Amino acid sequence: NELFPDWPGPETMRHWDHKFEWSRAEFRDWVSGVVTRYPEYSELEYDGVGVTDIDHGPASQIVIFRFVGEWKGLNGSIKSDDSATIEIQDYNNNESDSAWCKIYSYLMPKKVDNRSREEKLVTEIMFHVNMLARGRVLEMMRTEPYEVDDTTVINFEQLAIFDSVSKFETNPVEMKSVLEAADIECSEEG
Repeated sequence: NELFPDWPGPETMRHWDHKFEWSRAEFRDWVSGVVTRYPEYSELEYDGVGVTDIDHGPASQIVIFRFVGEWKGLNGSIKSDDSATIEIQDYNNNESDSAWCKIYSYLMPKKVDNRSREEKLVTEIMFHVNMLARGRVLEMMRTEPYEVDDTTVINFEQLAIFDSVSKFETNPVEMKSVLEAADIECSEEG
């Protein structure tokens, strides 16, 4: 991405809760595949979320699929070609008191994370190291004498409290080992 020339790579997510990232081309390919499988949803509206850069568009992409076919009022479920179950309900026969009812749902595809356990562990450790270090620096900037230390030490024990790290059932020795294997310097204190 031209806006982020120092981005670590395609396996890195822009936000901690992202499961995958798609380029504009990957997103449009996915949309094209949906329309090919379901031509009755061929009326599209592309949009975005977040600040829109004039040259690059919005940070996050969205598409709205509009139904343009003839509704046949099917009930039940069908299997799509990617093994997702699609539920279809006839909204005319819905006995719910609600003004809203689900007429169609689709399980979004996701990219499978093929990174090794070690690579995933390094990513989680570094995310929390950066968050803790940033918090400490901000705290130093808010409190007297308003000076920021040259280094901030984050102990491995502090990282183990985070669910995304503890799920690896790791320990300080392994954490240090995977970080050093990834060419990340660790101090004797950390």
